[in-house]
Amino acid sequence: MLHAAPAPKTTLASGGGAVAERLARLCARAAQAAKDLDFDDAGELYESCLVLAEAVGERAAAAEARAGLAYVAHVRGDLDAATALYTRCADAADDPDLERRLLARCRLGFLHYDRGDLESAEAHLREGLDGAPGPALRGRALGWLGNVARARGEHAHAASLYEAATRTLRAAGDAAFAVTFDMDRAIAALLAGETAAAANDLDGLRASDEAAASPRVGALVGHYGALARLVLGVPGDDDHAAGRALPIAPFLARARETARAPSDDALDELRDALPPDAHARITLDLVERLHRRRALPPARGLVVSRAGSFFRLGAGELVTLGQRAPLARLLTALVDGRTTAPGRYLDGEELVAYAWPGERLSPPSRKNRLHVAIATLRKLGLRPVLQADGSRYRLAPDASLVTVGAPTSSAQRSR
Repeated sequence: MLHAAPAPKTTLASGGGAVAERLARLCARAAQAAKDLDFDDAGELYESCLVLAEAVGERAAAAEARAGLAYVAHVRGDLDAATALYTRCADAADDPDLERRLLARCRLGFLHYDRGDLESAEAHLREGLDGAPGPALRGRALGWLGNVARARGEHAHAASLYEAATRTLRAAGDAAFAVTFDMDRAIAALLAGETAAAANDLDGLRASDEAAASPRVGALVGHYGALARLVLGVPGDDDHAAGRALPIAPFLARARETARAPSDDALDELRDALPPDAHARITLDLVERLHRRRALPPARGLVVSRAGSFFRLGAGELVTLGQRAPLARLLTALVDGRTTAPGRYLDGEELVAYAWPGERLSPPSRKNRLHVAIATLRKLGLRPVLQADGSRYRLAPDASLVTVGAPTSSAQRSR
């Protein structure tokens, strides 16, 4: 499933007579249809463009239409048709556009990665990378090679390739593609067992304008964010319906449902339904890990809602604070302090002002309220990580911390 590639852009000139202008319009309409996720319309328009271009001998227009048809076939999951079309585009000696031929070569490599043929994928991507005439194509090739490394379990190498890809693409002004490899790097962290870091990165991506601009990337970010929460054992919404954006969306939804209560029978059914898609394979791997309970957070790993509405320490029970606003605000203040200045104790007066904003309290009342609130948080499960120094408090700097969910606004904090 070609999640990484935005819809092809037309590069045909509008000059050269009525036929050339018609071809340019057809390709432009097809590219826009693909961008709008109307792949039926895009396929018909690219097919019309290809027939006309071949009839009048317009090789550049035919090459562009063929590349567009390959893209549509790949998105739809017709990997055989996409392979044939990408191969013809990559080997087209009569196409004068070197970058278009090498991009087809790289997409052919990505398609082999989707199939699970990592050796062929790497060979095609290396060829595209070695011949790349500009940074945009080089960045894509680097990122797709990161996918190959990740599939081999070489997570550190994958992370370095993703870093190089995003840096190259952003320097080239291609932020839409760069965010795809930001997501892929977070997926690599999730597979490497760095669940807390992956959850934080996926939360940040989900809130970004770049991810929101791509329905496919946005849907995948939401999907992996949900899986990360399931691994961490914390609640989260499951509003990841992708519609046409992700043809494998039904499988991913089924996998998330299985992950909530995995069983041998449910996993067998999921394996039987596995489509030939890299994200489907990654998802199945993560669900199987959940079933084997190999991905539990460490004993001093603290997972907290950014709004302070719940927390979970290690493999303990999930504790909700949704109806206890002062405790939630106090926990949020401790988390903010731990995030901005790990190791620093927060003054009691500062914590009181945060937990009970706008209330006029006498010094004895402030001290008593804070004492009771701290004691309550410890009793609820934070005793191993909630440290004190006189009237100052902090979350232990050696405890891993992950925050999930949308940040709390200042207005929400004051309620």
